[in-house]
Amino acid sequence: MKSNLLRVSIIAVVAAAAACAQSVNFKANVPFSFVVNGRMVQGGDVTIRLSSAPDALIIKSLGHGGVAVLTNGQEPGNPSEPPRLVFHRYGDSYFLDEVWGVAGYGCKLPQGNREQELSAKGPATTKTIALALQ
Repeated sequence: MKSNLLRVSIIAVVAAAAACAQSVNFKANVPFSFVVNGRMVQGGDVTIRLSSAPDALIIKSLGHGGVAVLTNGQEPGNPSEPPRLVFHRYGDSYFLDEVWGVAGYGCKLPQGNREQELSAKGPATTKTIALALQ
């Protein structure tokens, strides 16, 4: 019984990660700078695409470099919702929390040390940016 549950759990995680990987590859205009994996990404035109490594995203601010981050696949959400980026905001600091692609599949980014420190002091405000695919 336990081995069957373990197999089903592993299959679900792998399927969610694969779905995230297949559904994320777009550009966005983010009106503020934000933190990903402990690194600042300049606001403006940002590209988000898959890396050749499994479960990794590359997030680049055009003309300002970028950052790679390992993600965790999310359970499928509402497939009718548009692709979007979800940020946590603490005061004037924004942290990328989730990336949702087409068909309701998403990727959850890990919290860095700074975000963990800020979240211990109080709850975050969530900001969502809907994306027009390009």
